[in-house]
Amino acid sequence: MQVAASIHTRLVSGPCVVRRQLNPEAGAGVAGGPRCLLTGMFRTLRSPEDKSRRSAQTMVDVELQHIVRLAPNARSSYRDAFAHGQPVLDAAGISASALRVTHFMAQVLHECGGLTIQFENLNYSAARLPKVWPRRFRPTGPLDPALYANNAEKLANEVYGGRLGNTAPGDGFRFRGRGMLQVTGRDGYRQVSAELRRHDPTAPDFETDPDLVISADWALKVAAALWTWKGCNAFADSDSVEKVTQRINGGQIGIADRKDWLRRCKALWLP
Repeated sequence: MQVAASIHTRLVSGPCVVRRQLNPEAGAGVAGGPRCLLTGMFRTLRSPEDKSRRSAQTMVDVELQHIVRLAPNARSSYRDAFAHGQPVLDAAGISASALRVTHFMAQVLHECGGLTIQFENLNYSAARLPKVWPRRFRPTGPLDPALYANNAEKLANEVYGGRLGNTAPGDGFRFRGRGMLQVTGRDGYRQVSAELRRHDPTAPDFETDPDLVISADWALKVAAALWTWKGCNAFADSDSVEKVTQRINGGQIGIADRKDWLRRCKALWLP
C-alpha cells in the first residue's frame, strides 16, 4: 500500500486526541517528546526504536484506554489480550488503517457482547427458538421448541451437529461459539489453529483444546486469525459492514447492533 510522505495517526484517550506524525522513510516520529504532557491520561509513547521495527506504513494504535471506553465491563482476560495485542493487530494487517480497526473492533464488540461473553449463549426460551432458527423449529420447522428450550447442550448438538465439520456425537456443543469472534464448529477451530501455526509453530491445537480460545494469551490472536482466514480486511477497506458481517456471521444477524458498534468505534478512531 502506498503511503504519503507525512501521515497522522490519531490516538484517542479520554476526551483528548493526540496526533503522532509518522514518516514512512524514517519509520516513525513522536509528537511532543517521549511522554505526553497530559500525565495520567495517556500512555508512554513507544520509543522511536520500537516504532521503527513496525512497518514503514503507518499503523493505528489500539490502546487499552480505547478498550476501557468502549467496553468498561470487559473481562480481564480480554483486557489483558489487548494490553499486549498491538503486534497481533500489526501482523494481521488490521492496524494498517483506522477503517480496518473500526470494523474489526465493531465485530468483536458485537460478537462477545462488549468483551463480556466467552461462550455462545444457547440458553434460549421456547418462544425465542423459532425466531433464531425458523426453519428448524415450529411453527415453520419440524422441531418442538419446548424440547430444546433452556438446554444449551441439546440445542447446540441439534443446530450444529452434522455441519461445520462436526461429525462426532457431542461436537455441536463441544465446538460451540467461543471467544472474541465466536469461533464455531470443528472446522473453525481447526482452521484458526492452522492459520496461527503458519506463523507460530508453538500455537496450540484448538481443535484438541477449544477452551484455549478464550485465554488471555490466545483470544486476540485467534480473533485476528479468523479475521484473516475470512478475508475481512478487504471488505473493511470498502467500509461495508454488511460484507464483513456476512463473512463473520454467515448472515446478517445482529446487523443493527454491529452498525451501532461501528459508529461508536469510528467516533474514536475516525473522529
